[in-house]
Amino acid sequence: HVREGDAVRQDQLLATVVNPELDRQVDAKRDELRIAQATLDAQVSELRFQSQQRDDDQHRSLAEYYELWGQLLQEQSTLDDIVAKLQRSDDPSGIELVPKAKLQELSFEEVGQRAKVEKLSEAVQKLKALVGRSAASTQEFHSLLKPFALRVESLQNEIVRLRDTVSLGAIRAPVNGRVIKVHRFTGEYSDPEFPIFEVLVDGSVEAVLYVAQKDTSQFFEGQLLHLEVPPASAKATCVVVRIADRYEPVPKSIEIHYRRDEKLLPIYARPLEGSKDSPALRLGGEVRLPYVVGNPLTLFRGEEAGTR
Repeated sequence: HVREGDAVRQDQLLATVVNPELDRQVDAKRDELRIAQATLDAQVSELRFQSQQRDDDQHRSLAEYYELWGQLLQEQSTLDDIVAKLQRSDDPSGIELVPKAKLQELSFEEVGQRAKVEKLSEAVQKLKALVGRSAASTQEFHSLLKPFALRVESLQNEIVRLRDTVSLGAIRAPVNGRVIKVHRFTGEYSDPEFPIFEVLVDGSVEAVLYVAQKDTSQFFEGQLLHLEVPPASAKATCVVVRIADRYEPVPKSIEIHYRRDEKLLPIYARPLEGSKDSPALRLGGEVRLPYVVGNPLTLFRGEEAGTR
């Protein structure tokens, strides 16, 4: 999304890296999620239908239970009347006289009625148990939805994790700065550890002065330097921020100004903040220190320096 030389702000999108395998995984999980959701919806519809049937059966069973219970009470009352009549006929002091044939008829009727009451009682107990099981079955049906719901939730979480991984492919600027190098371009493959951009942080440009050993004593950290920045006529005011610990070979870009195989000490100077009139230091440019630094009575040979 940017080219070399572009100024960028922190968190600005620089490039989007696409991982086809991750995209395939996301698409596969989305398909699985759609299937799981459809399965869950089908189960919900099925259980709703079954639950409605169970509710209807339960209500019908309850009605039959109460109806049968009422019949049981009536038959029990009839049995009690027959038993009472038989008891009165057996009582010598009873006033009512029952013929022998009638008494035998009552005995048979009492046996039949008792059997009827027993059967009704068994039926009522079974129907009562059936009503209880219907209520429990409704709860069991609802518990059957849990595995399907958990499957949907699991797939949703997997998709979120995959999307988080995919989002890592959005490469954003970590700081405010300028793109100084693009190592990969649209359509190219990149390994995870390979750099794609180089971004120069705003305010991080430093001048590196390469100084001969005999002149190093004139420099110290915090020292102000006024550097020439060709072709600008004004000088750049910089402050020495660091002096290297060892001598280094002359960079090829400025080796024509020094003796062959000469070792120089790098001295790092940063442009002074707030210097509006100072020319801008640019990456790869050259600066010069053309005059005396420490002792104004000592003539100091101008040294070439590279900017990084």
